Amino acid sequence: VDGCPCAGDAGIDDEGLVRQLALSRGGLSPRRAETVRLLRRHNYTLPGLRGQTVQARVLRVTADSVSVDPGFLGVSELPRAEVGLAQLYSPDGLGLDGRVSADDVRVGDTVCVRIEALYTPFGDMQVEAVRPDQVQAQSMVWRRLTDAMASRAQVQGRVLNACTGGYAVGIAGIVGLLPYGRFTMDTVRRVGSLQPFVVE
Repeated sequence: VDGCPCAGDAGIDDEGLVRQLALSRGGLSPRRAETVRLLRRHNYTLPGLRGQTVQARVLRVTADSVSVDPGFLGVSELPRAEVGLAQLYSPDGLGLDGRVSADDVRVGDTVCVRIEALYTPFGDMQVEAVRPDQVQAQSMVWRRLTDAMASRAQVQGRVLNACTGGYAVGIAGIVGLLPYGRFTMDTVRRVGSLQPFVVE
């Protein structure tokens, strides 16, 4: 049940839990109250969720956080820096098409999260984004880069430093070469800043 902070708390009886939720939400419909009672009585599997990896839907994305719904005890927050394309779920395991930036996370995406704690003082689950294994992540990045190269689409990257023949550019964990004669001085002055590049 969304927002149910104490569904597994043995110290509160069913009616006490319903009253607590009704107060915190400004009221509960009779149907929702009955659902809370049934969940309380029959859902003994919640303690077994700790440490499990589940899929959660992205509800909101801000500069600082990503709100996700793991489907159990309401909405949980993840730090924005921890959620990228590598954590998103795709049925084929190769990633989502049409994304040009590793930070392109959108409302409605599905992210893989690990449940760290069932209940927090804020009434939600504590979850963390799951990192995929290295082989899967590299496969996904290479697929994106080859697709971008074939379509001449721009990808986001950062100028890292000067090197033999030009400048090193980091794109989604892959280092490429930006040769002399293929850049403007404005591009190389912005070392470390995210900017668009075309893969050739």
